[in-house]
Amino acid sequence: MENSGAKVQIRFLAFFGGRDNWEVNLDITRGETLMGVFGRIEQSIYEEMEEKLFRPQYPRYAIAINGKIVSPDQMKETRLYGGEKITVMARLVGG
Repeated sequence: MENSGAKVQIRFLAFFGGRDNWEVNLDITRGETLMGVFGRIEQSIYEEMEEKLFRPQYPRYAIAINGKIVSPDQMKETRLYGGEKITVMARLVGG
């Protein structure tokens, strides 16, 4: 099967789910959207992400895929194919 073995790693380098600096590995369907993958993580963590990342006009947190920041408006369109390293992190403030 073409989709077998497709996985992504989501690392939380910010305080989510009552923990800091932790990760989860998920099986995915190749071509699945980033938001679709987030929708399959633990419900309470997804709700926390929604509150901290998806709803605010200027979120204090960011998401990167393989080191590249993904803008909030790209999350529904960004497709994953396996092997991606997704990072949820606090945005740096200042200069």
